[in-house]
Amino acid sequence: MKTLSAILTIRQIAQSLNVPVATVRTWERRYGLFSPFRTVPGGHRRYTAMDLEKAQQLRTLLDQEVPIKQAASQLTIGKYNAESTSLDQLFKAAVQAVSGFDMTELECIFQRALILYPPDTVMMRLIVPLFRYLDSRWDSHPQGIAEEHFASNYFHIKLSVKLNHAMFSAQVKKKKVLVACLPGEQHDLGLLLFSLVLIEHEIWPIYLGADLPLEQIESVFRTIKFRNRSDQKRWCQALTR
Repeated sequence: MKTLSAILTIRQIAQSLNVPVATVRTWERRYGLFSPFRTVPGGHRRYTAMDLEKAQQLRTLLDQEVPIKQAASQLTIGKYNAESTSLDQLFKAAVQAVSGFDMTELECIFQRALILYPPDTVMMRLIVPLFRYLDSRWDSHPQGIAEEHFASNYFHIKLSVKLNHAMFSAQVKKKKVLVACLPGEQHDLGLLLFSLVLIEHEIWPIYLGADLPLEQIESVFRTIKFRNRSDQKRWCQALTR
């Protein structure tokens, strides 16, 4: 399954279809094949990997001499649309909410995603692609840093609460993983996501957060109960290299 992280221009979609850009606009307007979001500021069309996948499927149908109207109908009412469009739309809506610094809208999008999809799907196919997109324009967009900070603050709060709830409501697992950022690393959002995925797979994260001094790792491992001493020694050696 392709992720939603790729952000494409209309020219790239046209190239995948081997048609002029004007034709893509016409098909988009006439048949509702694609639903691009607009950049803020600028208002330029941007497409996701899901749009590209749909374009590639459309190209296959056209190569089979299926009329454009019939091909478009197959894609917009078929299985592809039913399974992928909702996530695609949630991603685009999240981008718009972050660009507008609209926390209320972002909250609605996140909660709707959790209703429709399993937590690990929301993490890997909505939150991760969103931050890849924000990172891609960190230093090139007038408000790129502000947008990333806005989204990071929101999701850090939400995921911290979710992690605490999951850990206090779940039975402690035999398999444990120490989860921490290296010294100097203050961004622990990915660490929160990883910890939640571990719990989904019945592995207990020992979450230590950002900026953990390396010299304390071995002491932590001595405190944690391992299945055998060889496990402890191997992990301590790996982490202190």
